[in-house]
Amino acid sequence: MKAFGWILFVSVLFLDGCSPHTIFSSSVATLDTTSQERGLGGYVTDTEIQARLNIVLFEHNHVLHHRININVYEGRVLFTGRILTKKMQEDAVRLAWQVPGVRAVIDETTVGEPRSLGDYAKDKWISTKLNTLLFMDSDISSRNCEVVVVDGVVYLVGVCNGKKELDKIIEICRTTKNVKKVVSYMRLMTVLERRRRKVFNTKKQPSPLERNRVEKEKKSKPGLNKGRWIQSAKGKNSKEN
Repeated sequence: MKAFGWILFVSVLFLDGCSPHTIFSSSVATLDTTSQERGLGGYVTDTEIQARLNIVLFEHNHVLHHRININVYEGRVLFTGRILTKKMQEDAVRLAWQVPGVRAVIDETTVGEPRSLGDYAKDKWISTKLNTLLFMDSDISSRNCEVVVVDGVVYLVGVCNGKKELDKIIEICRTTKNVKKVVSYMRLMTVLERRRRKVFNTKKQPSPLERNRVEKEKKSKPGLNKGRWIQSAKGKNSKEN
């Protein structure tokens, strides 16, 4: 019985509205939290808010907690998913405002029957595809953008450098297969945040992929290695021609 209690506790702690499409997004978001515009402190605060929301909703109504998806960015709470009744929608919003640190509540839930496994799988595929496309685009800072997909509708939450970056993010999402609609709750960076990003991009080390590319380029151009000191077979130092 005690073992069952621990399993239930861990399940409640890490349950995110039972939505598999949020797993990839959450994993990507935690890869480099210190480089996000909200910073490590902001990430920790959002994680705490989300944990408290999960507990509050579960204690109020476990069915509501099971049906709703929760995403928090800079204290802005985004609710998505299919809820059984209008009353549940109202309860979720009311309870969210009772959690310390919540700055805004965005209710994008709908009233309807539960989604099928096929619907979940399709949303997961879209989410994974979009996160990959955004991550691979050098003009987009994907670490500041969280993607939530429900019923083919893409919800964007986070921060972007400017309208040009935002338009590109939306265009990538809009043109991806099976995406029905794109709803953006992204905000534009302030001047201070732009300066912070510029400093970070100047100081950061090249990625492993970039380092590998440079190494391969050097090997493909022997002329770049001329003048390098090497160890000869006899153990003496000599200089390449």
